[in-house]
Amino acid sequence: MKRTKKTITVLLCALLVLSFPLSIFAETIVIKENGRVITIEIGETEFTESLTMNALQSVQPDMSLRPETNPWTDTINNMWGVGLNGVNHNDVEVIESEDHPYTLVGNGLCSRIMVQFNNVIPRSMGENEDPEDPEIFKIRSIDVPGQYKLKDKNGNVYYTYCVDVATDANLRDTYNGVNVEDADYYSSSEAAHIRYICLHGYWGAIEGLGSMDYFVNILLNENVLTSEEIETLTPGEAMTATQAAIWSFGNSDLSFTVDSDIVVGPALKSYSFRALDWDWLENYVSTNNKIKKMFDFLVQGTMEGSSETTLLTRTNAINNIQVKVNEKISDDGDLNSEVYSVDISFTMGTEVLPDDNLNVSLMQDDTIVAEMVLEPGVTSYTFRNIHLTENSEVTFNLDGSREMGMSVFLFEAPDPSVSQTLVGVAYGTQYVGLRRGLSFDVKEQSPHTNGTDDYVPWITLQVLAFAFLISSFIALPKYVYKKRS
Repeated sequence: MKRTKKTITVLLCALLVLSFPLSIFAETIVIKENGRVITIEIGETEFTESLTMNALQSVQPDMSLRPETNPWTDTINNMWGVGLNGVNHNDVEVIESEDHPYTLVGNGLCSRIMVQFNNVIPRSMGENEDPEDPEIFKIRSIDVPGQYKLKDKNGNVYYTYCVDVATDANLRDTYNGVNVEDADYYSSSEAAHIRYICLHGYWGAIEGLGSMDYFVNILLNENVLTSEEIETLTPGEAMTATQAAIWSFGNSDLSFTVDSDIVVGPALKSYSFRALDWDWLENYVSTNNKIKKMFDFLVQGTMEGSSETTLLTRTNAINNIQVKVNEKISDDGDLNSEVYSVDISFTMGTEVLPDDNLNVSLMQDDTIVAEMVLEPGVTSYTFRNIHLTENSEVTFNLDGSREMGMSVFLFEAPDPSVSQTLVGVAYGTQYVGLRRGLSFDVKEQSPHTNGTDDYVPWITLQVLAFAFLISSFIALPKYVYKKRS
C-alpha cells in the first residue's frame, strides 16, 4: 500500500511538470497570425577563438640579471631558470585543441625564496607524515614562486604566473585565453588588483614592461624602496613579491591566505622542500624585509580593463538577440514555404574598436540572406526587412579579428578545479568565430497562447493541479498514520 501511494505521488509530480509547455522555459519569441503561432527559438552559442599574441618573455638561465652578481649560483637570493624539482619539460609536444589552444610545456623562472601562507590545510601528506605535527604543517604552509611556460600550435611562447596556488599545474594541460575578469573564483575588484600587479610587477623580461629596470623605476618613483635597498635587490626578491601579491587575490581555496605580516618564507637551498633555510628567514624578516615592502605596494593598486584590453567571448560578443516579424510576404497555400519579412537586432557586449575587422552574417540553409560590417563605437545593430521562409533554420555568424593592446589575460584549463589557472601579459590579435542558430517555425496554436479566453482556463487548471498535489503531500502522511494506528 505504501509503495502504491508513493508511485501515485511521483506520477502526480510528473504530470504537473509535463503540463507546463516547454516554450515557457525556452528562449523563444511567439507571434500569433491567422490561427497559427510563429515560434522563433534562439539556440546556444558556439564560440571559437585563437590568439596570435606577443607575450612578455623571460630571460634564459645563462643570461645575467640585475644585480651584476650571477643570481643562478647564489643559494639564498637566486632564481632558477629550470623547472621545479630540477626538471624542465620545454620540448613537450603541443596538444592541438580549438577551444583550448595553449599547452603547458614547462617552467620559466623560479625564485628560491618561498611565500608564507596562513590557515593552510595540507593537500597531500607523505606516508609517515602526521598533519598534526607542527613541523610538517610548517613545511606545507609555503610554496615556490615560479613561472609556467605555455606554447600554442604555432610555437609562440607565453610565460605566466600561477593565479590559483590551491590547484596543481599538470604538464600537457591545455588552456584557453580569457579576460582576467572572467574567472569565477574571485570578484571584479580582485581582478582589478591582479591587473595592476601584473602590469607593475617583475616578469624577468630583458627590457621594458616586466623587466628589472622597469620595476626598479616604479619602486623608486613611488618611494617603496630606498636607493640603498635597490642596490641589493635581487630578481628572486622581485619575483617572490610579485607572485605573492597575485596569490593574495587569486585563490579558489580561501584557506590558502598569504601571510601579509611576513609574506616571505624560507630560502630553498636545493630542489627539495626538505632543504629549507629557516634561519635565513628569521634574519631576513628582522633586518631588511624588502619583499614585504614591495608586496604591500603591489597589493594596494588597482586597474580597470577597457575595450582595448577586452577579449571577445561567447558572453560579450553578441547579446540581446531580438526578432520582429513585420508581415507575411507570400501565401501560396503551401504551409511549409510561406515567407515572412523580419527585423533581427542584437547588441555587442563590448565596444567595437577602430582596428577591429568584424563581420556579422545571417545564413538560411547555404545562402547568405544578410551581412554587415560592425562599426567602431557602435553597440546596437539591426538587420531590416530580412525574408525568412517558415520552418527553417537560420545561422547567426560573427567572424573576424580584433587588435588587442598590452593587457593581462587569464589562461584557464577546461576544468579549473583540477588544473591551475595561469595569468600572463601580452598584446596582439584575436581571431573569433561565433555561431548561433535561429529556428523559424510555424505551428498550430496551443490553448495557452490563443488569447485570454483559452489561457485563463488553462492556468486555472495548473493552479488546481498544483493545489491537489500539495493536498496529497499533506493528506497522505495522515492517512498512513491512521491506517497504522
